[in-house]
Amino acid sequence: MQLTLTIPDHIYDLLAQSHSKGADAAAMVALKRYLKSLPTTTNAERDATIADKAVAGTPLKTIAQDHGLSYIRIQQIVSNGKAAAYIRQADKTHADIQALFAKP
Repeated sequence: MQLTLTIPDHIYDLLAQSHSKGADAAAMVALKRYLKSLPTTTNAERDATIADKAVAGTPLKTIAQDHGLSYIRIQQIVSNGKAAAYIRQADKTHADIQALFAKP
């Protein structure tokens, strides 16, 4: 297996400086420090989209295939976001109805 990783210059410099027997250990320490410093990302927008699709009636299997996630993971996401999805759906429906009657 081959892994390609793009790392910042200062991490590369730390790796290049370790010429001793423990170079592998030093490389792992430097790499772990770098990875821990990366900001964590959330999938809140993705999860909201998934829950909205489920509430709108899209089959969970289809959602799983579209997002490249397992069926069980989709079930978990929908379970956690269903209440908020119903609120978003009601708000959208309400806005759509208002827009219908606002036209002359």
